[in-house]
Amino acid sequence: MWLLGGMRRSFFIMMESEVFRNYFNHFLSLPMFPRRMKYNLEQRQFILDPPLNRKLYRVDNELITAWIIMHRLPYFLKSNLFLEYRLAHELLNDLMYEDKVLHLYLELKTPIGINRFRIFLNSRGMAKILFVLDGL
Repeated sequence: MWLLGGMRRSFFIMMESEVFRNYFNHFLSLPMFPRRMKYNLEQRQFILDPPLNRKLYRVDNELITAWIIMHRLPYFLKSNLFLEYRLAHELLNDLMYEDKVLHLYLELKTPIGINRFRIFLNSRGMAKILFVLDGL
């Protein structure tokens, strides 16, 4: 568990970001996983869905977090959803200096919003997205 120390700190720093948290939670709730999980910022722990029966199982949030870092985070970092997060992150960093783009900001901070943005850009816009991703 000591090997995870630095990675664990970095992970929780990333989880402070609402945008990262939205995309990672979306990834954790994909139907390909038998048990969905979601990070709850207020409780600073992962919530399992469906929850474990606490009468039968002892829930150790430290072990759950370590397991997610070891077994789910690497797949997220290789996924298309992570690429969409990076795009949204870069676009949102540029938008922070504009007052008139609040609506676009609210759209981009979720996976569904970035998908709407991609549809809005249409096929010609996809070339622009790929151009931006190549530069990252």
